[in-house]
Order: sequence, then structure tokens, then C-alpha cells
Amino acid sequence: MTEFGARMRDLLVDQVCEGVDWEGASPAFVFADVTLVTACAWRVDGPAVMYGSGADPVAAQDLTQLVGHRIVDASAATPWHDLELEFDGGWTLRAFSDAPDWESWRLTSDEGELLVAGPGSSWSHFPAH
Repeated sequence: MTEFGARMRDLLVDQVCEGVDWEGASPAFVFADVTLVTACAWRVDGPAVMYGSGADPVAAQDLTQLVGHRIVDASAATPWHDLELEFDGGWTLRAFSDAPDWESWRLTSDEGELLVAGPGSSWSHFPAH
């Protein structure tokens, strides 16, 4: 696991989803201590349901079904940092890096730490001050 992946995992595992906001067409998953914004293609799989970034807006609103679920595992596959978050209750969020010239996702802590996947295979880590 890369330094980037290890830090991302440290920030996310055991976090409970508190809500889902939107930044334009990008969902922002809000947890107690961090917020994750996926600016790339994404998909949520759950018990007998699936929602994706190409879904109609009404179906995408059902992302609130993640609220109250805890992240039990997190990984960012290299080289593109495709994100996979496994939640309790059989839910999984996947973010697929799909634009080599733009960020794919970003994770911001309440203390000001920032992790950015992309553009392309690059990543950035800005520690809290």
C-alpha cells in the first residue's frame, strides 16, 4: 500500500456516513471527521440495488441509504487511485478515475488535511497546519 493509500485508509476506516451533499454533479459523502467528494465516475452497490454516476437524479438521491453505515475497509488501487470503500450492511462505494487531466476524488478532514487523487496517476497530500 502506498503512503497515500495508507493515509486515506487511516482517515476513513471506522467513519460513519452522516449525510450526502452535492457539489454540482459530484456527491460529497459527509462523515464525522472527513468529507469525501467524488469528481469522477462512481457507483454504490448495496443489498439488491446499484446506483451510479450515470443514474437519473431521482435514483442518485437514494445515496442517503449510506447514512448510518460505517466504513469497514478502504483501498485506493494504483496507478489511478480507484477508490473502494466497504461499509457495514453490504454497501460498497467505488470511484473510478476516468479523466487523466482532472482530480478524481478528494478527502478533506475537519482539521484541514487534504488528500487529492489525480490528475491521472498523481496524488497530493496536504497535512493539516
